[in-house]
Amino acid sequence: MDIESAVEWLDLDILAEVVRRVLDDGSAEVASWHRERIDYANVGPGSRALYRVSGTAYLHGELVPWSTVLKVFRAPEGDPTADLSDERYYRREVLAYSSALLASLHGGLTAPRHFGVSEWPGAVLGLWLEDLAGVGTIGRSLERYGLAAHHLGAFGGAYLAGKSVPTLPWLSRRALATWVADHGPLVDLIRRPEAWQLPLVRRAFPRPVADDVLRLWSERATFFDALEHLPRTLCHHDASPTNLFARRDADGREQTVAIDWELVGHGAVGEDIGNLVPVSVIDLHVPAESARELEGVVLDRYLAALAEGGWQGDPRQVRLAYAATAALRWLFAAVGWPLAIALDESGRHVADSERRWERPIEDILDQWAALAHFLLERAETARSLVDS
Repeated sequence: MDIESAVEWLDLDILAEVVRRVLDDGSAEVASWHRERIDYANVGPGSRALYRVSGTAYLHGELVPWSTVLKVFRAPEGDPTADLSDERYYRREVLAYSSALLASLHGGLTAPRHFGVSEWPGAVLGLWLEDLAGVGTIGRSLERYGLAAHHLGAFGGAYLAGKSVPTLPWLSRRALATWVADHGPLVDLIRRPEAWQLPLVRRAFPRPVADDVLRLWSERATFFDALEHLPRTLCHHDASPTNLFARRDADGREQTVAIDWELVGHGAVGEDIGNLVPVSVIDLHVPAESARELEGVVLDRYLAALAEGGWQGDPRQVRLAYAATAALRWLFAAVGWPLAIALDESGRHVADSERRWERPIEDILDQWAALAHFLLERAETARSLVDS
């Protein structure tokens, strides 16, 4: 069964139970419902899809609205993600919500409410979650990025100050290495001398940076090994502006609500912010000229949260994990994406990029090129910290 067929086959009894959990009242009765597809970047409809399912229900004689998000996963037979040993294991997020893991987060970081799991033939799983449509993401404010970093630091820091890192078998163990390995095709483009002669590329990179980028690729195993020897904690592994929402709890305290826990698992302290800073720039939430200011705010607030939680380790360990993760996760994309776009003679990649980021391709590539130079500096920082 494919995802769309599974969603069309929604059982009213299952939906009724979900709606009762959404409304927190066992007497609610579904009166009407409909679904709509939510855009979900960088995934194929055969593997994952996102829907908003909403409607009305009778509750103590009144008609009230309800809404929930249904996230659907599928791993066909033979797909490596169906194997628990695969870092992209398709059931991981479902298991994270179904266990107590996400119900006991610390320090202002929280997850959406979970209303249950549905399962259909053909290895199709549906995860029913709180609808955050009325809650804004952390946006573009550097101050709010800093608060999110503080919450991430408190979350990760709890496992450095007495709380045991979970050993659940489905948690990811090599998230960063797997992410980097997937960039092999981009590295192949970076090795092609003719790609650096294309007008779009020469405009973005007047001085080719291929040798510097390939140096990092050749050193990746050294950095992975260094990260393995840093203090270990639990990481979200996909902290980004689109996955972090800002709201207040019932007592008025600010929270950061994190979605997309598909990669949750073990990592070095500092890895989460090593993704947050560069992904915010590559996705054009923050201008490249503000990258250093963003980095300063995020690092300061993350380190402050670790100290407040009782960690007394060497801040250089966090800076190493941050710098190495930032460079390894996003340098190959910041350089490889411009080459892939310029090499596409059909023009489709240019059109798709301009549509997604709503600006001319020249501006997009300028942002990515500036990020690439920023990340090359972070690679050099990581080298010096490893050597020290």
